[in-house]
Amino acid sequence: MFDARTPLIFNDEHPMPLHSGRTQNSEPAGLIRPFMPELDTLRGIAVLGVLLLHGFYWQYAGFSFGRLGRIFVVLTGPGWLGVNLFFVLSGFLITGILLDSKNRPNFYRRFYTRRALRILPAYYGLLVLLLVLRSSSPAFVGLSFVYLANMTGFFGVACDYGPLWSLAVEEHFYICGRRWCVR
Repeated sequence: MFDARTPLIFNDEHPMPLHSGRTQNSEPAGLIRPFMPELDTLRGIAVLGVLLLHGFYWQYAGFSFGRLGRIFVVLTGPGWLGVNLFFVLSGFLITGILLDSKNRPNFYRRFYTRRALRILPAYYGLLVLLLVLRSSSPAFVGLSFVYLANMTGFFGVACDYGPLWSLAVEEHFYICGRRWCVR
């Protein structure tokens, strides 16, 4: 019936193959398709950029190398753009999911509940661990608890655990994105 390589979308009645952005009934597919290989390529570029930045630029930018070594290290400097690319991809995917499902009953509640059950237990577990291990100040953990890890400088608190800033930005998007998508 279907080729094994054909991505499928599922509705309440039956699976439909997805070809060139169209379903079996020649209806345009939603903004988010079940299989989007072009996004996998972008994710790979983003991962590579971040790995090169952390692995080479931040580690060796101050060292002296020969000409080729120095060029390589300098070329890894823009790897921070990989983080921005992740934010753009996440924003695109999340917004697409919200827009595609906004006409369903309780769409936002279901979306946010699934996200919260997946992300928040690990997030709050990490915050407790940071306190127990005394790796972060109580002020930083308190701000992180309410998703302000990216704004600690405004409160005169050191950012004790850097990766939490991106989760704070993501939560801001979830909170503010709802207002934009509901309209």
